[in-house]
Amino acid sequence: MRISRNPRAVAAALALSAVFLGGCTKKILIIQYPVFWDAAPKTIAITDFKNLAGTRGQAQAIANELSAALTANGTYKIFNRQHFSAVEKEIAIRQAFSSDESVAANTMAKLGKVQAIITGSVNSCSATSRRQTKRRPVYRTNRKKQLYISHYVPYTYFHNEANIQVSATLIRIDRGRPRTIYSAQAVGRATSSGEHPRMDPYACLAIARRQVMWQLLSQFAIIRKTIKVNQSKAFRTTSGLPYDGKWPYTDRFSAKSDKMYVMIKLPPECDRNRFRITIARKGVPKNIASTQVKWTRAMSAVGTHVIFSPRKIAQESGGPGGYVVKFYSGSPKPVMTHNITITP
Repeated sequence: MRISRNPRAVAAALALSAVFLGGCTKKILIIQYPVFWDAAPKTIAITDFKNLAGTRGQAQAIANELSAALTANGTYKIFNRQHFSAVEKEIAIRQAFSSDESVAANTMAKLGKVQAIITGSVNSCSATSRRQTKRRPVYRTNRKKQLYISHYVPYTYFHNEANIQVSATLIRIDRGRPRTIYSAQAVGRATSSGEHPRMDPYACLAIARRQVMWQLLSQFAIIRKTIKVNQSKAFRTTSGLPYDGKWPYTDRFSAKSDKMYVMIKLPPECDRNRFRITIARKGVPKNIASTQVKWTRAMSAVGTHVIFSPRKIAQESGGPGGYVVKFYSGSPKPVMTHNITITP
């Protein structure tokens, strides 16, 4: 393979690679809904998690942290032991928050204060520290001010690591027989290394638990989330509908045409979000045309489209020329733009 030594050719190649590799990625702010949202309850209790890993205290810590996170999130009203009145028997409360999901579900249904429970288990959990003796060189200079290694000093190198794997299940209990709505898995891992590591194994475990909590929260609750999309695949103009799964992309449209297709293709987590599409003349901030798209998971396979009229756009903005198609997602500024040309 021949490698070009021409500086201009190299610069051009680097610029082109920057366009294709990094220039198309855009960030979109969305509200992510759980996949089971149509069947979601309004009130939930977090029961004790089972400890299948043999690590003391981690199951209870996960349950407590998830309860606190869901309470702060606000998607549901979260019940804990303190929400039950003193009149109710303590044995019933213990059964309601039992790690045995069948006992918890049946008892909680009798107490009648919640519509669903989240129960789960810590399937594996570890916090370890490894040490290794290494040698560090000591440098000195000779009379000619040349650097050389004088000797080596031994030191201890630590590698602290924590891993945790958790499963959780949402069970509906207020509509007859308890039934599972959704099950989730979460994995957390944290490490800290060096002669004087920033975290010990138990601090690593706390970080791993936080990762697990966030993963469970993102699966069970409504959250705000920033996702990355490739603009060249997510937002383009086309001359028509897809054929054999491929869109006929184009950036040029006739002022005599009444149909210009704007293709939108987003990931499933954009479900239920609304996005705004507008068109403006280049250099003019005022929008000429505007429409909204409500995204659904079903659209993610092929994408969806909206239709604008190049003829009307040209008539309302001074005729043929350069235009900008804009994509808005919860911000006054567009997060994606695409240049088009309307020809005579």
